[in-house]
Order: sequence, then structure tokens, then C-alpha cells
Amino acid sequence: MGLGMKQLDLKEVKAKCVSSQNLDADIFEVESAEYVASAIRRVASSICPCSISELIRAVCNSTVPLLTGPVDSFEQLTRQVIESLIGNGDLIEEGEAATSFDARGRGRVLYLRPPSFVRRINGSVLLIGIPSGNASIFQPEMDERIYHYSHVRRMDPKVGEDLPGVLRSIGLSELSVESWERRILVPETERPANYINTLRSLLRSNPGALDGLEVLTSDSNIRYYTHRWAPLARQSGYFVARRPQLFGNNLWCYVEIQNGTPMRMIDLPAHNKHSLGRDEAWRLQMAIDADRGHPQEFTIVRLGDGRVRVKFFSPIPSWAQRRWDNLGEPATDEDCLISYNFVAADLAPEIQFITDKLWLVEGS
Repeated sequence: MGLGMKQLDLKEVKAKCVSSQNLDADIFEVESAEYVASAIRRVASSICPCSISELIRAVCNSTVPLLTGPVDSFEQLTRQVIESLIGNGDLIEEGEAATSFDARGRGRVLYLRPPSFVRRINGSVLLIGIPSGNASIFQPEMDERIYHYSHVRRMDPKVGEDLPGVLRSIGLSELSVESWERRILVPETERPANYINTLRSLLRSNPGALDGLEVLTSDSNIRYYTHRWAPLARQSGYFVARRPQLFGNNLWCYVEIQNGTPMRMIDLPAHNKHSLGRDEAWRLQMAIDADRGHPQEFTIVRLGDGRVRVKFFSPIPSWAQRRWDNLGEPATDEDCLISYNFVAADLAPEIQFITDKLWLVEGS
């Protein structure tokens, strides 16, 4: 050991890694969603455009030596946070010359959204986007004002401060809340069967072998989303599915299967070309579960400080995520996939939104 050098134990190394992301090491850990979101932004700034799998691999390679828990759990967390960052708009998922039924197409890849911001209802702002090359957007005193909630970064104005003006002056673009929330994509209220039939009517024959197809099964516990995925075997019926690409992200699709053989298929998005494939897929599975009499659930926890927490057990479309990123605060829970804290007075219209647009029911 050289003169003046100090050997750090693992706890100290992890704390320094957390601090390097402008996070409080007394609050956040390497396995926290907040640290993972920061690590994803840092890595993405250097390697995008890339696929989700490439981004997961790069983040995990740099973090695995610091982990105390299972690597597969961290990989799962990293995937979930990436999906939240896509939903939030930090990352943009776009296609590259992929055509339906073409397993050789590049599929969909991730790009960086330029640094920008959205004004929240309460006057604070949400910071959106990632600078390329891991460049710093803010001076240290501005960095210290950022609040981290899972995948969300928020900044509050000082008394008398024109915070939007300050952010514009350092190069951030302001996004209108209407366009950022993707309000134009919020669907009309309809029965689950109607949505299923609309997409089923678009199925086309001769989908090919679809090697590596994964299907989202309906016979598994609706509260364990990741456990519902299964490889193509001897299934029969209509399934939300993912099909791999040689390059790029897996493509979402809806497929009719007979005894393990794909008969008809459509790539998603199909109902609205401006939507994300994952948004249509997740809502379609919500419709399928509701139509078969086993709707997906949410639960409500009273926090006792004038707030409530709503817990979800499956992913939600980006237009719902952004609505709640704006209105509430994402929270971290080990017994659910996604959760949000809301002011109790805001709860009733959100429950109506959940039941009308996503067909979820309140569970115990």
C-alpha cells in the first residue's frame, strides 16, 4: 500500500459510487432504483443508440462487482428501470427498417432525448433527457437541488425564482405537458372485449417459424408479471408475445397459436402507429385478463400523512406512467412492480382512470 493511500472496504466503495451519481449515500444504495436510473443514464450517454439488452449488459458489467444480492435480480431491476426511462421519455425507442414477419430486421433501438424539462402541476419541474458523452448539464449547486424518486428527477423553484427561465438559459428545452404526457394516446373508454377484437381482426397469416418466441401466459399468477413469460411450447390460443431480433430490441406482437404453431400474427403497435409496442401489448394483456374474469389488480395503502400509495403488479403504458410521474411521486416497494404516492385528495379521479382505461380492480 503506497504512502497516503487507503484501502476501502466494499461498503465504502459502494457509497462512493452512489455519491458519484450525485445521490446521497446515506439514503440510496447501489441496488436502489434511483442509483440504477442514474447508472443507466450515464452508460446510455456513451453507448446509445443501442438495444435494451446491450444497455442492460453494460450497466450490469460495471455494477455486478458491487452487488450483495443475486445478479439476475439486479438484471431484472435494470430492465424495469430502463422501461420506466423509456416511458418517462429519457430514452426514446425507435425502429430501424424492421418489417413485419422479418426476423432479420434490426428491430427497435434506444436513442437519447436531448435534455429538457416539463412543468409540473405544483410548479416544480421534471427533468427529462440525457446529454450525450456523459456531459454535465448543471453546475454543482444546481445538481444538489435535484430530487430523485425512482426513475424521476424533480427540481423545485426557489422563492421568487423563474426556474423554467433558468433552465432554458442553460440550454434545456421546455416540453409542453400535453405532448409529453402523450395525452393524444390516452384511449377512449371501452369494454375489454372490444379492444381484444379490434387487434384480433388485424391478425395476418403465415407469420413464419418465429424462433425464440416468448408468450405472456394467462394461467399464471397475475401479481407476478415476470413469471408469466414462457417460451413457445404446445400452447394454443391468442397471446401477447415478444420475438427476438438479430439486432435491436425484441419486437412486441399479438399471435394466434395452435398446439405450439404460430398461425397468425401482427406486430405491435398495430392499433395506433404513434404508440409504443409495449404500451399496446401491456394494455392488451390487461384486456385479456379482465375479459377472462381475472383482471389485473392494484392495491391502496394509506400512508397516514395525507397521502396514499397505489401499488401495481404489472407494467403500465407510458401515457399512464407520465400522468402519474406528473401528478404523484414514484415509490419503491419490494412487494409490487410499480407504485406511486399521491395526495389523498387526488386519488378518486386516478382510480376512475385506472378502472376505465386499464380495466384494473382493487385487490386486498
